[in-house]
Amino acid sequence: MEILQSTDKAIINWKSFSIDAGEKVTFQQPSASSVTLNRVTGADPSKIMGSLSANGTVMLVNPNGVVIGAGAKVDVGGLVATTANISDANFMAGKYQFDQALHQAERHGGERGRHHRQGQRPRRPGGPRTSATPASSAPSSARSRWAVRRPSRSTSTATG
Repeated sequence: MEILQSTDKAIINWKSFSIDAGEKVTFQQPSASSVTLNRVTGADPSKIMGSLSANGTVMLVNPNGVVIGAGAKVDVGGLVATTANISDANFMAGKYQFDQALHQAERHGGERGRHHRQGQRPRRPGGPRTSATPASSAPSSARSRWAVRRPSRSTSTATG
């Protein structure tokens, strides 16, 4: 699937967002500084088992969790994968502040959504490091290029 983005910032609300093994999703964004917010509204976690690529930043917000499988390939300018939410207004204003998001099951005594990374992340010198925790700010530049965090006491971080 190819997603053509014509503006610097875009918001897409999905009932579900997953990429099966052997499948590829490409975000064609106007520039490397472009950002796409992908918000999942359904009940299932996102499973990235195939290939995800973008020339800019891809934000994946799913309160039920995100799994990046061992055979996955993520080749993006920046990635934020989180169970926390961000308001449309903050996103469009460039205020990348994420709110604490509660998985519906947690409200009833269950666990919060989880993130798991097992896939490959190609190295791009000088790329951004991204993370999403409550009250986080815009992605910053760092030698380490990729971090996946969930808003809780324990944090899962992957660097590549």
